[in-house]
Amino acid sequence: ASPWDFQTYQDDQNAGVVLHNSEARTGLETEIIVSLDAEHNYFTVIPRIFNPNAEPVSYKFWINGMFTLGAPTLTPGIEFVLPTDSVTVHSTGDPTLPQPDETMSWSVFNGRDLSRYDNWTNYLGVFAAPQATQNFMGAYNHSTNLGVARVFPANLIPGAKIFGVGDLDPALWTNDG
Repeated sequence: ASPWDFQTYQDDQNAGVVLHNSEARTGLETEIIVSLDAEHNYFTVIPRIFNPNAEPVSYKFWINGMFTLGAPTLTPGIEFVLPTDSVTVHSTGDPTLPQPDETMSWSVFNGRDLSRYDNWTNYLGVFAAPQATQNFMGAYNHSTNLGVARVFPANLIPGAKIFGVGDLDPALWTNDG
């Protein structure tokens, strides 16, 4: 919604970019560090929010990553790792599932293992319910042997959401299909 400033850095052991934004409405300062070190084959994303105001500020902070895990589109073989027994539906195009704001069991609902993207018929977004209790979540593509993990302190950052685009038109989030 607004332009971000950035700085890159690189030395013999690390490379990365520091993104910075000052939110016009609240004055909150956001910094996101994306880094890669010489010892590992993954990158790290560290978000930080600073409140320079004298009073508390109410906010919601979302980090959305869209991953196909080595394939041009979401493919059979993708497994979502969301360590919880129940989820709250955010949105879905599947009429056989509970509707938004309703809770359902996870990962098996009515005999369907929804942790496996192969078992989805339409788009679906869910939150861990009532909140994340474990310090991780992720996804793994069994076809490409690639995965992604989010590691976080669930007692401080209780939000955990997954979303699969299913049958949604890519024009909703891209300008080239």
